[in-house]
Amino acid sequence: MKTFVHVLFLLFFATGIFSAHLIRMKELTNPLAIDVDNDQIYITEEASVYIYSLKEIKFKKKFGRKGEGPGEFKIRVDRPMNLCVRDNDLVVSSFGRFSYFSKDGIYKTETKTKPVYTMAAKAFGSQFVGIGVLSEEQDFLTLNIYDEQLNKKKELFRIEEEIRLKGKKSVYYYLHFPVSFATSFITYEDRVYVTWGKDDKIKVFDHAGNRVAEIPVKVEEQKLTQAYKDKVVNHFKNDKRLPQPIYERYYKNMAFPEFFPAIRDMRISDGKIYVVSYQKEKEQTKTLIFDLKGKLIKSVSLPLKEIDVKSIYPFTIKNGKLYQLVEDFDSENWYLHVTTI
Repeated sequence: MKTFVHVLFLLFFATGIFSAHLIRMKELTNPLAIDVDNDQIYITEEASVYIYSLKEIKFKKKFGRKGEGPGEFKIRVDRPMNLCVRDNDLVVSSFGRFSYFSKDGIYKTETKTKPVYTMAAKAFGSQFVGIGVLSEEQDFLTLNIYDEQLNKKKELFRIEEEIRLKGKKSVYYYLHFPVSFATSFITYEDRVYVTWGKDDKIKVFDHAGNRVAEIPVKVEEQKLTQAYKDKVVNHFKNDKRLPQPIYERYYKNMAFPEFFPAIRDMRISDGKIYVVSYQKEKEQTKTLIFDLKGKLIKSVSLPLKEIDVKSIYPFTIKNGKLYQLVEDFDSENWYLHVTTI
């Protein structure tokens, strides 16, 4: 174990990341997402939320479990729970309900809703933004604003993949969703930032649902290699969650774009937009930093670790630091990597 940690420190040193450090998170077995405020770290895993102090990075509390009762969460493989950290409370969306907790994980109340409206739902002031399905001959994914009672108010954006509608699955669709649907849009202050679409632009909506801006993201074009395509195909072929008939139907004949998209993932923190690309620089990931008006501040290389060809390990950014949860497969332990940007 000591050797593993020592080697990682040497790797960080060799790549010029001198301020990175690692903390073993012994309570975790398979974390899904991480969020950070000024005082605490919040990590979701299956149907539970783990709370750690930010200063000492020490475990404080775990709350939530599978179930139908107050303070419990109903989840599915395709509908994981989603945690929204607000100034005064925590909001957890799970299948068919929104549950409210204090910042210390004390249950307060809940609101039940139609299950389809709770996909990756996030609080947006007194409203909510979430993904729904609109059936009009075909099934479309839509991004919508909902009121406090979770009634749909306005559709913001619709995903219409012509290849998808013909019975095939475009790999472009997955390149834009490397972790989960929760990364395809972010609510921040009084705006919604959306990365869906092939135009490599961040679409910005106001509190009323009006599109008020677009932020173009430009990186050097990078072609998909055959080796990368093979890795993507093998990833889905070997995904045990996909029965072979489903793989044969949806993934065997994937349609690849010629170039990688400019946007792989996005985070917003402290008045800055961090756009993660597919470009690598000395085994690190090129990341563009914009202000909220879309002005490029700078480009940095971040030591983001990948689970596989499709997914990045859970990460967030806060107060100029990258927080990422990474598993060591040899020891089966999870570590929190903290790196100053």
